[in-house]
Amino acid sequence: MQNLANIFFAFCLNSPAFKATLQATLNILNKNLINWLLFAALSFLWGSSFILMKFSLEQFSAYQVASLRMIAAGIVLLPFAIRFFRLIPKNKLPVVFLSGVLGSLFPAFLFCMAEVGISSTLAGMLNSLTPIFVILIGAVFYNVRTTPNKILGILIAFTGSVLLLLSKGVSGNQDIFYVLFVILATICY
Repeated sequence: MQNLANIFFAFCLNSPAFKATLQATLNILNKNLINWLLFAALSFLWGSSFILMKFSLEQFSAYQVASLRMIAAGIVLLPFAIRFFRLIPKNKLPVVFLSGVLGSLFPAFLFCMAEVGISSTLAGMLNSLTPIFVILIGAVFYNVRTTPNKILGILIAFTGSVLLLLSKGVSGNQDIFYVLFVILATICY
């Protein structure tokens, strides 16, 4: 019986159909693994930005930290900007500039200024307001309709963020003025 199994596996391993099926399966597994690894890396980078800002604020001013963040992002994106800048139609350049200022520059400074007076945990939790403002701005200014499932998903995610924050406790020295900086940054996004 053992010899029969060895012959069967030897036949299967030499079969073009088996090799193709095995290769397709490995490709799918590799693609899924790569997607999960990229998701984990992105989550780590996004989540760590708030605590890194807080640590940086121990040595630098809010304006210096925000400037360093913008310079670092500029250096990383410079090769792409050089390559693709010429593809932007001239009449769209003001919109692209405005998008960069509202979507990157202002939020970078607003988050750093906010973390002077609030915890990085609260800043991260308030950042979860971004999808809510996307829906509101899309509906008000662009007549975009949102499905109830998307609204439910955003509300569940926001509720989870609030519960995480409450489980750690909110210190009494959180100033509403600084909270408004984060809310304005999420509106800019």
